[in-house]
Amino acid sequence: MSSQQRERSGSMAPTAEARGLVRESALRDPLTGVLNRSGLDGPLHRELNAGLRDGTPACLLLLDLDYFKTVNDRLGHVAGDGLLARVAALVQENVREADSVGRYGGKEFAVVLPRTELDQAQALAERIRAEIERHAFDLDEGSVRITASLGVASLRDPSIGTVGHWIAAADSALDRAKSQGRNRVGIHAACGLMPPHTAALRAAA
Repeated sequence: MSSQQRERSGSMAPTAEARGLVRESALRDPLTGVLNRSGLDGPLHRELNAGLRDGTPACLLLLDLDYFKTVNDRLGHVAGDGLLARVAALVQENVREADSVGRYGGKEFAVVLPRTELDQAQALAERIRAEIERHAFDLDEGSVRITASLGVASLRDPSIGTVGHWIAAADSALDRAKSQGRNRVGIHAACGLMPPHTAALRAAA
């Protein structure tokens, strides 16, 4: 291969920065810009491992938009997509830079909260719920008001030993909020607080 061919070949090869951008985009939901389900895996496992190893507190918040299908039926899916993007932006405005926001399902969002105790996560969830309830989301198709149900689960619960357990606990709390009338925050009924030394023993086992 001549030097000119090598130069042309090298110029066509993606840079490390470009490869990083491709990897980053693969972990983002294209509609809302927040993490997608795969992108949430990293923060979930990182906080779970820290909790099991050191007893570091963390909470998982799941959010589900109430009666979202009505928006799609009344205004169309384009309006529904616009609403999802605006809700995602509102959630991001209310969390810390260290927190991870992701789109967990069609109308569900998840927030991973590092170094957060259950009472702090509950207060945040209630703040987000209230912000969504009082916000008028202006779309091209009209102004939309909607509510959300939320579920919160803490790693302090000793029954949580895997990411699957953690998600199931938050999902159970979310189901409780919806079954009790929606537009409220449900808290996973922990089996008891897990002190740091207990977490360390579990991680070593």
